[in-house]
Amino acid sequence: HLGVVAKGLITWVLEGGQAPLMFDGCTQVVLPWRCVAAGWDSVVLCEVKALRENYRISRLTDLAQEPASEAGLRALCNAADKFVATVHTQRAIALVAHSARAAIQSHADAAQKLLKETKMSGEHTGKLEVQMDALRLAIRRLQPKSLAAQELLSSGAIGVR
Repeated sequence: HLGVVAKGLITWVLEGGQAPLMFDGCTQVVLPWRCVAAGWDSVVLCEVKALRENYRISRLTDLAQEPASEAGLRALCNAADKFVATVHTQRAIALVAHSARAAIQSHADAAQKLLKETKMSGEHTGKLEVQMDALRLAIRRLQPKSLAAQELLSSGAIGVR
């Protein structure tokens, strides 16, 4: 979660809403951060909020849950292309979105190859399901929260020093 703390409340930046600031007996790990440049946060957060409001990633997630098929994998890649096209003008997150799209394509290509091998041999070795799970993980990288976190990490704003 990405939040701003003020007056004993955490305001969730990406999800919206607030929660009281509480400490428990568990170890809390927080990534260190630094201001990369003036206004860095407003650019990233505005783009991610706009993305969250204007495009629902649920279509990609739904397609990835369907049984693997050549047509389904093509539809998934087309939906990923449309998504990345929506963020093309959003400079702060476009690069990480393109990286996630490349990972989706790579896993989809591998899944298609395994799908063809499975059809030819008639055997289902489980490799296809493993590849589909990797594809689903790559799709999660396109979630607005993930895009924002990846951008903040790549910019050096947050992360281990």
